[in-house]
Amino acid sequence: MASIDTSVAGGLGELLKVLVPGKVEEQLFRETPAVDLFERGSDSIELGGEEIQVRVKLGDSSGILASTTTTTGQDLPDEAPGAYDRMTIPYRRHIGTIGIPYEVLYRSEGNDKAQISFLQAEIQGIKDKFRELLNRELHGDGTGTLATVSSFANGAPDTVTVDNTRRLSEGMVVDFIRSGAEVADAVDVSISQVLGATTFYVTITGTPASADIIVMANSYNKATLGLAHFTALTGTVQGIANRQNYRFLKSNLTQNNGGSGNAALSLIKLRIALTQHQTERGKKPDYAICQPDILDAYAHLLRGDIRYRQTDVQRPWASGADFQPGCEIITDPDATANQIIFVTKQDIGRGGTKEVVTPSGGKRESGLFKPLVIGGQHWRTKINSSTSKYQDVGQASYVSHFTLYGRRFNGLTVLTEVNGLSDGGYATMGGLA
Repeated sequence: MASIDTSVAGGLGELLKVLVPGKVEEQLFRETPAVDLFERGSDSIELGGEEIQVRVKLGDSSGILASTTTTTGQDLPDEAPGAYDRMTIPYRRHIGTIGIPYEVLYRSEGNDKAQISFLQAEIQGIKDKFRELLNRELHGDGTGTLATVSSFANGAPDTVTVDNTRRLSEGMVVDFIRSGAEVADAVDVSISQVLGATTFYVTITGTPASADIIVMANSYNKATLGLAHFTALTGTVQGIANRQNYRFLKSNLTQNNGGSGNAALSLIKLRIALTQHQTERGKKPDYAICQPDILDAYAHLLRGDIRYRQTDVQRPWASGADFQPGCEIITDPDATANQIIFVTKQDIGRGGTKEVVTPSGGKRESGLFKPLVIGGQHWRTKINSSTSKYQDVGQASYVSHFTLYGRRFNGLTVLTEVNGLSDGGYATMGGLA
């Protein structure tokens, strides 16, 4: 750090640009299971322009015949080339901005620690938001849904009840979306207080209703395509319509409780899901993704000291070893509740901008998180949107280009209707359920 002048705003801007993103990026990888998994453990392509189109094979060549003849002069089979289509990988980016008052810099001139401490606090805040955003979206369907409304009550303030508030926070600005359109007078809404697991306060004139979804302001349907998009059984996937008509575009589904709702994990259904995956894809999954309470339930069932029911009758086929998934299990609080997704890693890749070399010793940084340069400048002075006058605040922005893409989807298997350990149903169970 001694080689960088931190006594003026421009010097701090250079510090922002050169020193901080690499450290933040490393923290980002360590703290986000899904981002870490797909950034480090999957193939990548470089995104350019507005989108990328990838030629994919729908079917192999069928110009083959069987024969028993031993004579010469047999007619050759007619050619039958493979069938192809084009998948479209959309361009996605996220932008974040931090601001530092110049007065803070002036008062801390000559004190590098004071400047860096404030800088680190701001960077930590935006890093947390990038982390939450990207990790959440990698499990989503591309809509950017933060929560789904259960009910709305007028008041002072108004109370919104949703399925879960863990993706919401005080001060977050959101839009309410109904059937793909903004709800009247319910956009650019600031969350004033999150009360608990399912309720929060806002003050609006609009009237959200049950089944409305909540997204970040001006972000509906602009999120990174995630696993929920790739595992849908019908509809359009990456630009190819009617995915249900193509075997390789369909993921595999096993219902833990036959469509009757969530229940304790059945190891028989787990084996069925794994066998279905291997049958459809031709190989075992490389990893499984689930919420921590689902892993807890699975581990509970395989504990050696509970391989008896209360009647003390052992089920000898429940040895446990034969029912291991045979793949790494990734636990992620942002994963979809009450399900396990098994993934063949060759089938899901990541897209982003190319790596860049920074001035700080030639360190390479991926397109996941890097400075946004505007007009040749990374550090700029804030302009008041109302008066158009400059303000005594310096701003720096960062940009993330990160999305997932799929080559085929029969390498994805979803086991649904699974209770977490805390959901109940496991107290007297061991082995197969």
